[in-house]
Amino acid sequence: MISHTTTGSSFGGLFSYLLQDSKNSSIVKLGAFGRTPRELTIEFSNCALQRRSTKKPVKHIMIGFAPEDGEVSDYFKSEIGTRVLEELGYSRNQYAIINHHRNDPGHDWEHDHDHIHIVVNMITFDGQRIHDGWERYRTQEILRKLEKEFNLTQVASSWETDRRSPTHGQTQKYKKEQKEYEAGERDAPPEPPVSEKLQDLIETVTSDQPTMTEFVSRLQQQGVEVRPRITRNDIVQGISYCLDDVKFPGSKLGNASFPKLQSKRGVSFDPERDLAALKKAAASEMVEVEAAVEDSNQQVAFEVAEVAEVEAAVEDSNQQVTGDNDSSSGIAAADSKAADNGSGENNPRQFSSPFETADSGSDENNTTNTASDDSSNKRKQSEMVTEVAALTNAVLYLKETNHLEGSNFTASRQDGILRLWEKGNDKPIMTAIADHNNKTWNDTGESQLTPEIVNQFREHLSPALEKARALREQKRKQKHHRKKHPLQKRKHLGGGLEL
Repeated sequence: MISHTTTGSSFGGLFSYLLQDSKNSSIVKLGAFGRTPRELTIEFSNCALQRRSTKKPVKHIMIGFAPEDGEVSDYFKSEIGTRVLEELGYSRNQYAIINHHRNDPGHDWEHDHDHIHIVVNMITFDGQRIHDGWERYRTQEILRKLEKEFNLTQVASSWETDRRSPTHGQTQKYKKEQKEYEAGERDAPPEPPVSEKLQDLIETVTSDQPTMTEFVSRLQQQGVEVRPRITRNDIVQGISYCLDDVKFPGSKLGNASFPKLQSKRGVSFDPERDLAALKKAAASEMVEVEAAVEDSNQQVAFEVAEVAEVEAAVEDSNQQVTGDNDSSSGIAAADSKAADNGSGENNPRQFSSPFETADSGSDENNTTNTASDDSSNKRKQSEMVTEVAALTNAVLYLKETNHLEGSNFTASRQDGILRLWEKGNDKPIMTAIADHNNKTWNDTGESQLTPEIVNQFREHLSPALEKARALREQKRKQKHHRKKHPLQKRKHLGGGLEL
């Protein structure tokens, strides 16, 4: 179960919303005498008037069950709501536990889970105000205990994860745009919220537990403004981020505040070593690291530091990358070359792939070495998956999407799993899972890549990556910053790339 708690000043507005006839709402348990929104408003408000100094006596607790829990009975909803109130200390307060139907006319789609709303008067019957400090965390602890007691789906608490979930509004917007895309009303799939992209970047650049200087430098290379707050006494009080002109304090992102970067993500901070870099970042200057350190940064999380520099290469080599000219470049040309090199004595295959091997010999040897061949094939498949997954991930990263449909292939990335489909084939030809510790992609054992497909990806994407490497030294010397050029429009990463 998940929860969300708010406070307010108007019982009337809340009851009018929750008890609308169109929402198919029902009161599963009530700690008051009224039944209608008007009766409940008068009753709750009169009790709250005992303590006029409390300006916001309305407490609204929303509890959502996991989709895997299916339809939860009113009895369970009543029991769970009552237990939450009791353990939070609201045993002498007015309350109403209200159930909402999954099919809510206020939304564009039907909910995939049950949920309840709890309205509580924070003023007790004898005029005292209940202390509600740390209630968000206390509620999560209570729900974890109730999940076990009622045999419900176990959900991780917020402090047990490295990410903050999207807000309700962000989720609603994404679902709406996804529905429009599936209906053909949008040309492109919806983009994830900026907060999600920023958390992805922070997770990526901290995967090898860098120094604070490396951390700041890597984020700046990805277009993120890092803004440390430093006192006159050189004490770092906090850190915030800005991506796509949207600002986030570190505390609003998953383990991204200055203390949690060190305690949760393993980013090391030494004032003598890192303070100068933080001051440069606070002054909107680019942070550079030593060449030896920068060389190690190049390998972080699928070469993310390199693919960020493909922007310039893509602009200069669109004809090579996009495959618009069938006679000269792109996947179409690769397909043709693969077909020409496919068979025949006078036209042997010319693939330079490291996965090609010589003929294995006689049938007798083949029979004898079946086990060895199977092991070798699995190793070659794993190597091919590692290479193709890294290139595919780079394309998705540059296009700032988790799903991309090209003229020959479709790629999707979700929950650390990357899948690749060939057009006309319902079964993925590649399924890879991210290995953040070793900064690579691992085959799940279901992939069916061929050397021909690997060569297609090499010829299609590698030129842009190689050109980006050549630009590394040049771009490292640049110390421009978007804050110094507010009128300069940022180029979109990955323009023209297609699978």
